[in-house]
Amino acid sequence: MVHAEATAGSHDAGHVDPTDVGADRKPVRRPGWATAAAVLRWTLVAVATGAVAVTFAPWLRTGTATRTSYEVVRAADRLGVLSPGSQAVVSVVWSFLPLAAALAVLALVCDRVRLAAGLAATVGLVEVFLASAINNAPRSADWGAPAGLVLGSALVVVALATAWTTRSSR
Repeated sequence: MVHAEATAGSHDAGHVDPTDVGADRKPVRRPGWATAAAVLRWTLVAVATGAVAVTFAPWLRTGTATRTSYEVVRAADRLGVLSPGSQAVVSVVWSFLPLAAALAVLALVCDRVRLAAGLAATVGLVEVFLASAINNAPRSADWGAPAGLVLGSALVVVALATAWTTRSSR
């Protein structure tokens, strides 16, 4: 009882007292504490949103025309730049990139953190792949391709950190 009286006024908002346990013997969290896991989840949402948004930015400049990443994939399909099998895969995967990012955010809302991290990491890797290909192409890459490279890389890192810090048994 003396311990409870001595520490009753010393709790900061969000402090976890290991002696303050519930019936299942887990520490009780005080409201208002932003944990590293919660910060990573919000960061994952923000970076995934940015990574998808930048796919609609200009990625390639050819003469006076600029093309978004979707227009670049469509042009590569029309020009037959890749083999027919790989071109079909690239077109389908790139078209479903925004959906995969949205499903990652939905998985976070449903507290399926590792699923969300896996989807987000996949989105980031695909974006890094296409952005690297465009940045290394002989044509002029516009600002969207380097931004896609940076945001895709950041998405992979945040997704891995989010999965690593999750203690979920799912």
